[in-house]
Amino acid sequence: MREKGRLKTYHAQLSSVFIATAILVSAIAITAGFLAERNIMTSTMHANESLEDVSSYMLSSRIREISNTIDYLSTCECVLDWLYSDVGSSDYYYQGLLSYQELVRRSPVFNSDTFNIAITSDDRDSFVITSGGTYSKKDFLSYVTPGLRSLPDDDASVSVTPDYSTLLLSAKRYLGEKTLIFYCTISLSYLSFPLESGIQYAFIDTSSGRIYTPFEQVEKKLENLSLHMLQDGRLTVDNMSLRKESYSYFDFSAVYGHSTTMISPFIFMLIFIPCIILTCLFVFLKVSGRLYRPVKEAYETIASADEKETSGNEFDTIIAKCQEADQISKKLITMSLELQNATDIQKYRSYLRGQDSLYRAEDDISAFFCLSILSSDSLPDSRQATVNLTFNSMARKVKHLHFIITDSGFSVLIYKSGNEEECYSTLYRTLKEFTAIDAEAGLQAAITRPCEGWTGIKGLYQNALNIMDCRYILQDKIIMTEDDISDSTGLMHYPISEERKLINAALSASVNTLDIFDAIVKDNTAPERMLTEKEFERFASALISTVMRIFQEMKEDSDGDVNWKALMDNQKPAAAINELREMLAGYIERKTRENSERYDYLVDEMKKYIQAHYSENIQLIDLSEEFNLSPKYCSEVFNRLSGENFKNYLNRFRINEAQRILDENPEIRITQLASEVGFSSSNSFIRVFDKYMGITPKQYAESRKKEI
Repeated sequence: MREKGRLKTYHAQLSSVFIATAILVSAIAITAGFLAERNIMTSTMHANESLEDVSSYMLSSRIREISNTIDYLSTCECVLDWLYSDVGSSDYYYQGLLSYQELVRRSPVFNSDTFNIAITSDDRDSFVITSGGTYSKKDFLSYVTPGLRSLPDDDASVSVTPDYSTLLLSAKRYLGEKTLIFYCTISLSYLSFPLESGIQYAFIDTSSGRIYTPFEQVEKKLENLSLHMLQDGRLTVDNMSLRKESYSYFDFSAVYGHSTTMISPFIFMLIFIPCIILTCLFVFLKVSGRLYRPVKEAYETIASADEKETSGNEFDTIIAKCQEADQISKKLITMSLELQNATDIQKYRSYLRGQDSLYRAEDDISAFFCLSILSSDSLPDSRQATVNLTFNSMARKVKHLHFIITDSGFSVLIYKSGNEEECYSTLYRTLKEFTAIDAEAGLQAAITRPCEGWTGIKGLYQNALNIMDCRYILQDKIIMTEDDISDSTGLMHYPISEERKLINAALSASVNTLDIFDAIVKDNTAPERMLTEKEFERFASALISTVMRIFQEMKEDSDGDVNWKALMDNQKPAAAINELREMLAGYIERKTRENSERYDYLVDEMKKYIQAHYSENIQLIDLSEEFNLSPKYCSEVFNRLSGENFKNYLNRFRINEAQRILDENPEIRITQLASEVGFSSSNSFIRVFDKYMGITPKQYAESRKKEI
């Protein structure tokens, strides 16, 4: 009886100990699971919020860049001239080209993975100007934002492509009777959040209340909320954390959201498996009486399994998240540096014009600035572009050194320092590295003495231009200084601006080429100039170099017919100059004759194109694209050689065709006739018909019926 009682007591004690142990282990497992779930949820929440903050910052940065560019373009003289020009006029296309060039300088390259800006007006026939070219409003969506079915409505300022890859914003500027419209596309590639993050996003048009989002859950949350009560910042609604950022400039908001609840399969396993195993072991103890060894083996097995499982999934996820956060941090640093460099360049462009800048630093008033101009005119255009890229890359490696291409095409280096001597020596040392890039290219640089404060930069720029004007006098100098030209006052006058004017006129075969050439020669042969024989030889040598460059650019001397060396060695500079003028005159006359023959043929082909496509909705841009010409140049050629502009010729041909059709079939409907001859509406057809024929199409058809 004692053994049986002792056995029962032992069994009961073991059972009690096991039950207590099971309860304790289960409590520890549940507590550990609860804490682990809470920690994981908190870490995930913080990671999601960080991703949302990064995305919001990136979008805000791009909006700021876009808004600054729009503000500038809205006041840009060439854009305003284009807006108020008559659509189809030569001035309209000329100002459009200047606006395109300004847009290219102020915005990223076309199809950039950051953003793009397009300009148009409320005029129906107005084309759209982008940094990749100009498009009609009809073709703008398919070329610039594929997949977008329509532009934002009048009461909306935001739209998104169906695949949510591109955000399209619109902004209007009411300038008197005209409205300037900007369409801005922003790539949403940075919103490709990791799938495990569960982050959702939406864009809200504030004026219309329209919501754009690929996520049904966040759309329902926003529809149930009063949008005007949803303030900027973060709030939690029905177990969902929302972060809202408003952009008043475009009248829209961006919302990011993620769930605040999380169910982890691993946590459920951690909580319930120990309880199930302990319960099974307890039942097994009751049934078999064999407790110790199975419990020990099961416990060791469970501990080992839990350790392996914990050290696997969780740490892999944390490592992956840390790597992703590090990549985002590097991208942000790169973007910040790019943005700072862009604002600095814009700032120095303003300084060169003698204007203040919104981006002016506090120490720009007291700091010292040194400026240099780099001349690479002797290089072909393709080589110049490569050299400029190299200059820009080298400049960005030196702190406070900026490489700028001015509106006039000059390459400028500006260095900023707190010490006057260090400012000059650093820029001079850098110029040596720059000019050593291609020793045989004949690169030259002009450097000025430093000035204190940003207000003196305009004067430095002018001083550098004056130094550069003496480049032919100082051909043996690679880096020219103000001291080098101190004794050159009153000598040969051949500024770089005049040389460029002569080159551009000659390359375009302008009739003003010889006038420019004669003006340069007259200026240097004037009695008050008092050039010595040696100085006049230098002047002749400079002119020979310029004309030789023109002929090389136009490949006029590909067979080596001109003996340039003999011209250079000519002991009579005046005779060499006269020979140069005769060469230019012959070249201009030959080019004028060739252009005239080509223009006659070109206009005939243009008329054939119009006659073949008059029934379509063709415009001048279609004609220019067909013959690979700019719209402005195409219009000028057509007007000069046909005697009327493109629109008048097209309308007159269409009306002649309409008259022929009415002669053959007076019963034809006016709407059908208008469509057959290329008019988009019967009203415009009737108006144009009456303009050219003096009567309406209906009246003309009635008169034909009576004759029949």
